[in-house]
Amino acid sequence: IKSKTVELHHKNKHGTNIVKIIVRDNLIEQFISIQILDENNKGQLNLLIEAIEYCIENNVDVINLSLGLVSISCSRLDLLDKNIIIFAAENNRQNNTTSYPAAFKEVYSVSYAESNCSFIFREESKEIVFNRRTVYMPNKSESKIVCGNSYLCPLVTALYLSWKRDSLKNTSFNGFLSLLSKRHVFD
Repeated sequence: IKSKTVELHHKNKHGTNIVKIIVRDNLIEQFISIQILDENNKGQLNLLIEAIEYCIENNVDVINLSLGLVSISCSRLDLLDKNIIIFAAENNRQNNTTSYPAAFKEVYSVSYAESNCSFIFREESKEIVFNRRTVYMPNKSESKIVCGNSYLCPLVTALYLSWKRDSLKNTSFNGFLSLLSKRHVFD
């Protein structure tokens, strides 16, 4: 994996764990990891915007945002003509708070909700919802089970990258959604 990493050095390994989930089953030629959260998993909107702008400038086609802000001062991302797929985690609060960047109309939000259905896609709001929030995370010498929307999001990103690699280039995004609805994604 060719990698460019822009990061702060601290003990929080959230981003490292996210990358492990994305790359575990994918042969990725290029990967950009940009750390915008501090050691307490807190971030600033300007760093998020700078990271997205960097991705746009470097022709990134898929972005995973395993973070969820509950208050934000801008109403949309400027990605309408960029042909970028962005998956963003909803915040983990189950109290109907709006979560950004997942709430932006240009973004596919990923979350958990109690449901009898294993997978739900709400097309109008671009919501990808699972009835389970635990994810297997590979580690050097052990397997870990992690919990939360920020871990569901890279799982969806990894599945999308795998689907994109294996599918015909003219297959629509609906083909990916069909895969999610038919496959037990937590295996």
